[in-house]
Amino acid sequence: SSGLKSDARVGPRAYLSAGGAFAGGTLARDVVSLMQIGREKGVRLDLIPAVKRSNDWHRGWALRRLVERLGDLHGRRIGLLGLTYKAGTNTLRRSAALELAHSLAGLGASVQAFDPAVRSLEEAAVQLTSAPLAAAEGSDALVVCSEWPEFRQLDWRRAIAAMRRPLVLDANRFLENEIMPTQAEYLSVGRT
Repeated sequence: SSGLKSDARVGPRAYLSAGGAFAGGTLARDVVSLMQIGREKGVRLDLIPAVKRSNDWHRGWALRRLVERLGDLHGRRIGLLGLTYKAGTNTLRRSAALELAHSLAGLGASVQAFDPAVRSLEEAAVQLTSAPLAAAEGSDALVVCSEWPEFRQLDWRRAIAAMRRPLVLDANRFLENEIMPTQAEYLSVGRT
């Protein structure tokens, strides 16, 4: 990826790093639309359906890692930071965090979450908290689901100390610099 990022047409800010699956409605809808157009036109598409299959599988990364590290999730408490499909919006449509919360609840875990843009939530699978520290409190793991800048301001030593087990999943390494100095086990895509 270093070579690609050195090209001025791509640049150093190009998204060419390991990370979480894409979420939200627009890109996913576009991929499905391209597949449909290909079928209608009788054009064989190999890459576009593979992108969808890969992304659909990749959406389960956090759940797979939680089961790998914690085993049976029944009775476990999982904290989620961010519920919207991306920071800077209040849109919950196709939210990977809500999909994860439903999967966790289905496996018997309780889910507590904080998102700066979500003031109320009609989701039985999620207990909305009033602050990010409250989402971490007493949790067996904390999953970073949306990259809100506010999360970088959290007192991470205090948050990790408030957890039952210091396990943080951060697919995109958004909080790597904040978490690494703590005593937490830190998991991200492409590492450990």
